[in-house]
Amino acid sequence: MVRSTLLMNISGPRPPDRKLLLGLWLSSVLSIASPSVWAQASEATEAPKPGPIVTDRPTDSASPLLVPRRTFQLEAGYKFSRIDNDPGSTDVQVLPDLLARFGINSKVEARLVAAGWTFQSGADDKATAFSDISLGAKIHLADEHERRPQMALLVDVSLPVGHSDYTSDYVIPKVLFLGSNALDGGLGLTYNV
Repeated sequence: MVRSTLLMNISGPRPPDRKLLLGLWLSSVLSIASPSVWAQASEATEAPKPGPIVTDRPTDSASPLLVPRRTFQLEAGYKFSRIDNDPGSTDVQVLPDLLARFGINSKVEARLVAAGWTFQSGADDKATAFSDISLGAKIHLADEHERRPQMALLVDVSLPVGHSDYTSDYVIPKVLFLGSNALDGGLGLTYNV
């Protein structure tokens, strides 16, 4: 049995808003589900041998490779940054910094991006709270052939469900062209436009 405890320190007497409650619910579901789910093929009969795992985080660029059909891949991590300002510094920590990917078919993968909880301490103390999430898809366009790169399109939309200190307050669409070329010596070049 997995047990998860969520702690939150929000200054002030204001009641929790709908965005905060949605963030708590989503974080609870993800923290309960994530220990029991690993990147794996879910074929019930004679599953194909999995290839190498290609991740899209922790970098700011994404690969044009999709996860295979009926494959769920969970990528999670921790981010820390320190901002030096006057008078002092501010430490920002983000956990679990989550990317969930599911292969719908050989041409499309569904994606959920959740920065998760943001903990901030320092001169500009803010509430510890949940950030916005993004929902989207990666669409395969073409395989690499001679000089033509492997290509995909990443389409997502950021939803303003985070706490008021950590939300954009707007629905923000994003479209990226993803390309990749294999180079000699097992190296590759990946680019996003």
